[in-house]
Amino acid sequence: MSSRFCSYFPIDRLALLVAFLISNFANAAVWLPITDEERAYTKSEIDPNAGAEVLYKSIESDDGTDVANMRKTYVRIKIYDERGVASVNQITISYSTRGSKLGALSARVVKPDDSVVEIEKGDFYDKMLQRDSQGSVKAKSFSFTDLSPGDIVEYQYRINLDENYYSPEVFVAFQERWPIRHANIRVRPSSGFGVGNYIKWMTSKCDSSGMDRKPDGFYELDVVNMPSHLDEPHQPPEKAGVAWLLFYLTGNSSSGDAYWKGEAQKLYRIMESQTKAGKEVKATLKTILEGVSDDEEKLRKIYSYCVTEIVNARHGANRKLTPDDRKKIRGDMSAEKVLAQGYGSPRNINTVFCALARAAGFDARMAAVGDRTSYTFRKVLMSKERTLRASVISVRDGDQWQYFDPGGKYLPYGRLNWQNEGVSALIADKKKLELQVVGFSKVADSMEKRAAKLQLDEKGYISGKVEIELIGHYAVEAKRVLDNMAQQGRREHLEEGIRRELWPEANVSSMKMMNVMDPLKPLKISFELEPMPFADVVGDRIFLQTNVFRKASTPEFPESERISDLFFDHTINELDQVEIKLPDNYELEQASAPRPFNVETVIEYEPTLGIKKKSNTLVYSRAFRLSGVNFPVRVYGAIKSQFDEKHRQDQHTITLKKVATEVSSL
Repeated sequence: MSSRFCSYFPIDRLALLVAFLISNFANAAVWLPITDEERAYTKSEIDPNAGAEVLYKSIESDDGTDVANMRKTYVRIKIYDERGVASVNQITISYSTRGSKLGALSARVVKPDDSVVEIEKGDFYDKMLQRDSQGSVKAKSFSFTDLSPGDIVEYQYRINLDENYYSPEVFVAFQERWPIRHANIRVRPSSGFGVGNYIKWMTSKCDSSGMDRKPDGFYELDVVNMPSHLDEPHQPPEKAGVAWLLFYLTGNSSSGDAYWKGEAQKLYRIMESQTKAGKEVKATLKTILEGVSDDEEKLRKIYSYCVTEIVNARHGANRKLTPDDRKKIRGDMSAEKVLAQGYGSPRNINTVFCALARAAGFDARMAAVGDRTSYTFRKVLMSKERTLRASVISVRDGDQWQYFDPGGKYLPYGRLNWQNEGVSALIADKKKLELQVVGFSKVADSMEKRAAKLQLDEKGYISGKVEIELIGHYAVEAKRVLDNMAQQGRREHLEEGIRRELWPEANVSSMKMMNVMDPLKPLKISFELEPMPFADVVGDRIFLQTNVFRKASTPEFPESERISDLFFDHTINELDQVEIKLPDNYELEQASAPRPFNVETVIEYEPTLGIKKKSNTLVYSRAFRLSGVNFPVRVYGAIKSQFDEKHRQDQHTITLKKVATEVSSL
């Protein structure tokens, strides 16, 4: 994005803005005056087709007071047409309860005749979005009634942070689902934020050159004419998709290659310190490699040991650990210490793998890799903790590097989490800078396989056995959800997913789960599907959708146009196999097969349809593969058309006709 979207200038509202900030602190809502120019706006200059527009947005992040740390937000929106009414009608503000609390929330509507409708406190309501051991994520929502084009909507709120709150970074995302005419971002870091460190800042989709610290300690950025950012299916994560401002600390004054070379050397020193081959490493390695001579097999044995024999504090058998055990876990423990106690964090387990591999003669190194859901690696963002925050182990394979993460618990040999594929990797090195790119796993390395053997009756009900097998990324994600649940909780979670994703009216029984806690084998789930309505019966005909697994599916990309690039977590590899025993007194009337298609090996759709005449059993299979994970928005039309075609073919229906029963004369 061009730097024309950012500028640095004093704003006319300065005095009133100061009044707003002071009053916000005092819990009294004070609203900035609406100008005649704002009243006269009839459309957005940034996007004339926008139904609404943010006229002004103020974000202040203040960690520099002795009273309390705060995040204050003020938003003013102009509504231009009925689409704008629909988009602005409900506002939701999400926030974490971990060390923070939302307060001073006020909202109002200003009509064209200057009459004001205040939103009552009782009209704000809470919703729980996520809960875990670290806290929860809540949302405060409110609605505006009787909105009309020409109205101006305003709301403001404050996030109060605990007095002991401290973060080595300040991140402010400021793009909205509507265009923004003017945004003012003010950041005042903690008084101790830069002590012994260097303060750096960076923006995404906006130029921050020239920004400097003001006399009051705030860094200030004014942004004008910012395009909208819509919520769209499969869009890039926030740090890759929206405009943001980041303040962060670095203890290294160097920049560019010099900074990253220093980080590689620092990582090498840590590796040497933590992976020394002492008594525990040597004894363990001797046991693991007894009778093994092949190098590939040696590395596999070492990997298997680290995954299965060391208790992972985050996954699986962590319930074996007592509170006292957990107190002994430290991120900087040596491999000797971890092997002696038999448990550790994911990082500790990776350290053991590195130590054992090095002791076995492999050129194994610690490595820091990026995360596709976080900051994209750029040498100018000089913070390993942000751009290369995942710790894995690299092993030299000829002139290439192979990557391992046994601490990930459920990752197959030689595979990383999907978040850590296709990203930069910094290899620990004593002398030089070695930056590599981690490749993506192959499509065949992951699969979601679903099989069903069902019976169809004359009422259109189906029933039978269903089996699901998950491999690779599919299995890793599912196992990590299930591994900390009790058996009953797992069953309830899976049943809920079956009703949400497959059949809303499903009633299942005899559910079995295999390899939930096994780190190396595929996850397998089977159950009996009790009779449920499925096919449509009209007179003496039954209309049957052949892919029973896609009955509840909807189009992946419903909108004809799109703003953002496409981002898939990982490649898609699905295989559906269905056998349906048809009613004895019904036969196929129309049974055309679904149509296969292939787009330059990036997208492949391969269906088959047949019938076993002797048993009157319909046999259907369908494979779908997507080989890429990132696509520019310019190819959205092509991607959408293929996914739409996939949806149409998945809805393919055949017609069964009732056969007249012959009556024998006596």
